[in-house]
Amino acid sequence: MATSARSPSNSYQLRWPLPHSKRCPRFGGSPLDAVVDTVGGDSLRGVAPLAAKPDALVSVGDLSVPELGGVFVHRRLDRSGLERVAALMVTGRLDPNITATYPLARAGEALALVESHHASGKLVIDMSL
Repeated sequence: MATSARSPSNSYQLRWPLPHSKRCPRFGGSPLDAVVDTVGGDSLRGVAPLAAKPDALVSVGDLSVPELGGVFVHRRLDRSGLERVAALMVTGRLDPNITATYPLARAGEALALVESHHASGKLVIDMSL
C-alpha cells in the first residue's frame, strides 16, 4: 500500500514487479508520502525507493527494514486488535480489497492463484459454500 497526500484517491495498491522508473506513475512520478510493505524481501527492496524519505517506509513483514532507513511495526493479532480492524471495515474506513471468494471445494485453485503472485487482492475461502 502506498499513499500520497497529493493524490485525490489517497492510496494505491502497487503491483509487483514494479516498473523500472522507481517512481509511481499514478502519482505523476512524485515520491510517495508513505509506503507500507506487508510482504518483505525483494518486495520491500522494490518499493523502498518510492518513499519520499527513508523513514516513510514501514514494514510489517520484514525485520530488515531499518537497514533501508524504514521502521518495522510489530503486529498484535489478539481479539481486541481484530475487533478494531473489523469495526473499521464495517464503517467503510478500511477496505480489505477482497477480489474473489472461493468455496472450500476450490481452495486449491485460490491457493494456486496466490502462489502465482497474480492475485490483485485478498482471496476468501467461504466454508459455507
